Amino acid sequence: DALIAHDLAFDALIFARHVDALLTFIERFPQLRIVVDHGAKPPIRDGSAGWHAWAEGITRLAAIPHVHCKLSGLATEAAQGWTEATLRPYVDHLLAAFGPKRLMWGSDWPVLNLNGDYLLWHSVATLLLAQLSDAERDAVFGDNAAAFYRL
Repeated sequence: DALIAHDLAFDALIFARHVDALLTFIERFPQLRIVVDHGAKPPIRDGSAGWHAWAEGITRLAAIPHVHCKLSGLATEAAQGWTEATLRPYVDHLLAAFGPKRLMWGSDWPVLNLNGDYLLWHSVATLLLAQLSDAERDAVFGDNAAAFYRL
């Protein structure tokens, strides 16, 4: 209630196993601006083992129009040596679910340094979003965050 009263947002750092709890929270506070951090930390390093639960959770969260998602933390969740191809299915699903108007890029720096670096992640994210229009890419890489956080 205090977050809503002060027009603040809530960043939800979750895994797929937390989706039901977050949905309950969202239902309880429908006026609260919520962003799912790090794309709900998909289990990329586990291969296809955790894909279904994660993808279904993302779809459920994205069905709520005022919930946004950060395109960040994916490199951190991948095995060492990740590439554009490693991350593409996850980025594609986040983009399909939330669209370019509710997705916001983040670096995950300095944690990212454990499994990559800022320049590599930014360049790969740029390649993964190349199909978007210039305005859509601008939205994901900054405009959406500025609007969401009232900057």
